[in-house]
Amino acid sequence: MVIRFPRLFLFFYQGQSLHYRLYSIERRKSLLLWSKFSKTLNRIDDRIDFWLFKMPPSFKYSLENLETVRNFFNKTKLDNNESVIEFRDQSWWKVIDKIENIGIVFCSVDAPQLPRTRVVTNDSIYLRIHGYKKWYNYIYSQTELDTLLSSIKKLNVKKKTIYLNNDHGMLRNGLYLLKNSR
Repeated sequence: MVIRFPRLFLFFYQGQSLHYRLYSIERRKSLLLWSKFSKTLNRIDDRIDFWLFKMPPSFKYSLENLETVRNFFNKTKLDNNESVIEFRDQSWWKVIDKIENIGIVFCSVDAPQLPRTRVVTNDSIYLRIHGYKKWYNYIYSQTELDTLLSSIKKLNVKKKTIYLNNDHGMLRNGLYLLKNSR
């Protein structure tokens, strides 16, 4: 059975548990798993707009961890402008330039205890809004969304993406952003 999607459909891959292994003892296994898994998406590869790799809060900046990230992305052979990495520890905001030098997109995050800086790397901004007062359980007001949209619209970058992950407000907030983003 062949499933066809309208041309306007774009997909975002979000890796979590598979890529937590990036920083574990099983680093070699993570590349093998990635290779096997990514082959399952070959049929829609041209429709994947971003590959998002989420790192846990325990993955703090260090030279060793930076090298782990660099090696992973060098070996995955992904088009790096489509690769986004989301850190959950604020130590990484001090080395945004090092992530940009790898050629991947540094994910801006709107969530508690993380910098709310809008980060542009490699001519892209990828913003994930989780709810800045409470993780996954926050409904942004229209004023907050207008401010967020205004800050994104002002950026002179090739690619602008907002990904909602504030579970309870995603539909309401998403519809508002869609209506007002044009």
